[in-house]
Amino acid sequence: MPECTKRGIGRTKAYELANAGLLETFSIGTKRYVFLDSLLSLPERLAQRGAA
Repeated sequence: MPECTKRGIGRTKAYELANAGLLETFSIGTKRYVFLDSLLSLPERLAQRGAA
């Protein structure tokens, strides 16, 4: 999940967010990838979740 790392999200946290349903992912073979739209909208969704 290199795009997550570029944005300061470590591998463990990225998997936690994906398992919590906050990051949409897909797999190709044994590799797991994050949809870029899901990653880019994450801060907004986290803010909405915190405000609720």
